[in-house]
Amino acid sequence: MTTPNKDDMLNKVRALLAKAEGTDSDHEAEALTAKAAELMAKYGIDEAMATQRAGHRAKPGSKIVLVDAPYAVPKASLLNIVAKAFRCRAVQLPSRADKTQLKVHLFGFESDMGLVEILFTSLLLQASHGAVRVEKQTDYYGRSRTRSARSSYIMGFAAAVQGRLATVKAEAEASVPGAELVLVGRDVAVQDEMRREYPRLRSVSVSASNASGYGRGHADGMRANLHNRSGVGSGGRALSR
Repeated sequence: MTTPNKDDMLNKVRALLAKAEGTDSDHEAEALTAKAAELMAKYGIDEAMATQRAGHRAKPGSKIVLVDAPYAVPKASLLNIVAKAFRCRAVQLPSRADKTQLKVHLFGFESDMGLVEILFTSLLLQASHGAVRVEKQTDYYGRSRTRSARSSYIMGFAAAVQGRLATVKAEAEASVPGAELVLVGRDVAVQDEMRREYPRLRSVSVSASNASGYGRGHADGMRANLHNRSGVGSGGRALSR
């Protein structure tokens, strides 16, 4: 079941995010992205509540999301953060030999996974643009540290976004009476679906190796503030931070 204004909401979200991606003003990008995230969070809750009231037995599903190099691992961490904010789960599959892509198995209800992909695509573009602006670096011996700086930038960006998304999610859920019980049930269903597919999951943490890159990414992630105040099998890895 979908809410009547789904298409209108998605079009508005996409328009807000497109403006955020295209502006040179950090303040404007923050406000636009914040409003988009707020709309998405509220829509996800409304969708869950409408399904519950109608007595529909919706079940979670899954899809494969391809994350391209360079910096595929920190990009996958950003995907994981967005997924959790919208009650989805992400499992990183064993990487290909050429390492040009990572496969991430995304689990969740269809409407929630759609929201994840929309916001992840926008935030990934913002993070990638910021990473490219990180200046070339060398260490004491003249060896390049540019790659580690840019990879760490994306990690810092993702860490900052994580806190902002948590705030948006908590406030949206608190604004709808009775939402907590319904959403907990959906969380459990998604977890169960993931565990059925990958019964022997292991969690991994991804750390930054370049402090300056991480710090710059974290600062830019805070400016992208999302709070609106101004091979398949059992060998996957559950992404975590």
